[in-house]
Amino acid sequence: MKIGFAYNLKDPALAGTDAHAEYETGETIDAITAVLAGQGEVVHLPCDSSFIDRITLHRPDIVFNIAEGWGDRDRESFVPVVCRMLGIPCTGSDAVTLGITMDKALTKRLCRDAGIRTAPFEVCHDLPETPPPFGFPVLVKPNCDGSSRGITRESLVADDQALAARIIEILGDYRQPVLIEPYLDGRDFCMGLLGNGPPRLLATCEVLLGHEDGIPFFSHEYKRCDTDRLDFTPLIDTSTVEEMEWAALTAFELLGCLDYVRCDFRTDENGLPHLLEVNALPGLSPVSGIFVRQAEASGICFELLILSILSRTRDRVSCRD
Repeated sequence: MKIGFAYNLKDPALAGTDAHAEYETGETIDAITAVLAGQGEVVHLPCDSSFIDRITLHRPDIVFNIAEGWGDRDRESFVPVVCRMLGIPCTGSDAVTLGITMDKALTKRLCRDAGIRTAPFEVCHDLPETPPPFGFPVLVKPNCDGSSRGITRESLVADDQALAARIIEILGDYRQPVLIEPYLDGRDFCMGLLGNGPPRLLATCEVLLGHEDGIPFFSHEYKRCDTDRLDFTPLIDTSTVEEMEWAALTAFELLGCLDYVRCDFRTDENGLPHLLEVNALPGLSPVSGIFVRQAEASGICFELLILSILSRTRDRVSCRD
């Protein structure tokens, strides 16, 4: 079997910025390659301007996709669209799902309509004329980004002046709409799902925050600080876990997700969980990937996780045949 491996690689020269925050390190690429090599010939397919030429030349039997792409909110859809055009099976969710989940506001609207609790929000394409209807403080972030891009200590704002400054910065630096949400004074949790029909729920994970100069939310500074502040046995009410599990499974089916997904939640001051976003292409770093560590806490080692994702795609192809 010839396995194409689609990815985007971090540029070390940009390590001091969040420009390549969504991309993977060379260590992650090497680790996944080593697992895939046990299943056949691996063809590397960097997701750059050469991607179409490379995949057309090599014509792999299947593509293992972790590519974030580049450009606007459709960037994660690039690889699965090309694979579909060429008739090559591709791991993970399809282009439609990846496009929807890259848009945080669109995802929240769809999930809210399905009965999933999510905080109120506004999307700004320019400076708003009135204050947010839910009052201050608020969190301000890019609407179509991941890996905490554009989320820093300045993202939590308490007045109109700070809000305007942050909106201008995001519109200028990230060139996309701005999502404004009320600040939820609670805890962060992640629900991982692996497989299909229905997927398996992985160990509930709490992201322990507040140690990076007191920033109480999942910021880019936090992600650069360390990778060890995750709790896989959090003290939390069973009913809260069950609600997040239901919400994650509902969102998975509603959005047409496949193979592996991570749903992120934040509780409010009353302990009620609110869906923040659905990550249909979660990072697979064997060191810092939250989804990978959730799998490990569930008894699934890194090698088995990669093979499980690959086998799910092969199973789907076999069913169609």
